[in-house]
Amino acid sequence: MSKKSFTFIEVIWLLVGLASLVLGIKAGLENRTDNSLMFFIFTAIAVTMYALRRYMRKNDSSS
Repeated sequence: MSKKSFTFIEVIWLLVGLASLVLGIKAGLENRTDNSLMFFIFTAIAVTMYALRRYMRKNDSSS
């Protein structure tokens, strides 16, 4: 994959994580604990995927 592709995927994961965080906070404020927990778990997954993709891009560019 090209560097542009990795960067695009990173941005997508970051946006998904941010959107999930905002929705989780909104659900938490509306006292829907079970729904907000799902959003926070998805936020953690998205941030992990972002970090993994960033690591892969940085590691690929050094070789």
